[in-house]
Amino acid sequence: MPMQLRSDALKEKSKMYKLRSTLETLIPYTSETNPFPVTLNANEYPTDLPKEVKDVIIKKLTELNFNRYPLSDSSLRSKIAKEYGLQTENVFLGNGSSQILAALCYAFSDESSSIVYPTPSFSMYNIYAKLADRNGVGVELEEDFKFNPDKFLDVSKKENASLIILCNPNNPTGQVISNTDVEYIAKNSACPVILDEAYMEFYDESAIYLMSKYPNLAITRTFSKAYSLASARIGYILAAKEIITTLSKVLPPYNMNSLSLISAEVVWDMKDMFKERIAGIIAERGRVEKELEKINNFKIYPSQSNFILFKTKDRETTKLIFNKLKEKGIIVRDFSSHPLLNTCLRVTLGTKEENDLFITEISSF
Repeated sequence: MPMQLRSDALKEKSKMYKLRSTLETLIPYTSETNPFPVTLNANEYPTDLPKEVKDVIIKKLTELNFNRYPLSDSSLRSKIAKEYGLQTENVFLGNGSSQILAALCYAFSDESSSIVYPTPSFSMYNIYAKLADRNGVGVELEEDFKFNPDKFLDVSKKENASLIILCNPNNPTGQVISNTDVEYIAKNSACPVILDEAYMEFYDESAIYLMSKYPNLAITRTFSKAYSLASARIGYILAAKEIITTLSKVLPPYNMNSLSLISAEVVWDMKDMFKERIAGIIAERGRVEKELEKINNFKIYPSQSNFILFKTKDRETTKLIFNKLKEKGIIVRDFSSHPLLNTCLRVTLGTKEENDLFITEISSF
């Protein structure tokens, strides 16, 4: 018989717990995880790995010694480094780029400084700052979510930034920061500038080439989006040796598991197989944008990613659309709780069939 936990007793007992003050008001990251026939809310690639890739992964897993810890210096690091003309010491792997971003907030901040990022952007930046007991400062984007480099730099200096995080293309708006603006921020900042390029494969104008000129500029990437590997949780950072060394001090030993490392290395070795798939998502992005533009009272924000943000006429309509889509088995992302996105929904590009279902249902509004 399952053990029963008395909520009243736990509530009383919890009064004795000593929580960090920053956690009391912290709202954890949430996303709808219940299975839906059409899942368009998490910016994942809509289909599984190609069979040829999966077969190679499975074969390699059968050869794995599961009783051994993962190698501390994975060959994947050297392969990634070679791709970008870097040294192995300039690459670090993590459980998704999210783990790396969180670790950076621990490593490059203190009580007298701030972690600065645009808003609206990836909501976890603020959470990571709070988890590190640091002052997180969101700099509001301009009208239509345009990035203002002078405003951003002014706030960074005023708030004594010890770490800057930029998302490019930006989630959830889908828009981009020009490499000219990235260079401007890196050139005029004394702290590390982290460029979160989780969706770069759908845009393909990376700022990696600027790293040789600005050692404070670092790039994070992930296998979760374009490479159908969200379940494996693996990402990486490209950075100067000093940043990598500092980062390694705040992460646990063996932070990567061998199953994910093997999967990611196979995908990396076979990444040419994903080019057509990525091109297909980009093509669908343009098609779905045009279909959404036909709907009255919708404002579409042009995207360079694998999702589209759109605005309805009011918050009531936003909630109505979200709930009606759920009733039809289609889940998108509702951003109405964000003060700057309170009439916005974000839809991830799915398969052509999934996108057609979404368009059919939302056209009735």
